[in-house]
Amino acid sequence: MPKADKQSVDYTRGHADSHCGETFDGDHGYCRHFIETPSGAADLGACERVSGSIKRVYWCRLFARANAK
Repeated sequence: MPKADKQSVDYTRGHADSHCGETFDGDHGYCRHFIETPSGAADLGACERVSGSIKRVYWCRLFARANAK
């Protein structure tokens, strides 16, 4: 399945209950599709469903809450 472009999924700033990547210990509001970068870039990653670099604190319509650790 091809990845969606950011504009088509309303990729915008998220909030405490729904955002792309884990941002603090005990965070439960992040998305299961977020992929951390091996380079260790603290605020960037990738997404299984959206193309391009993804900021942890952003959100899109494809958001799906990650399972708690």
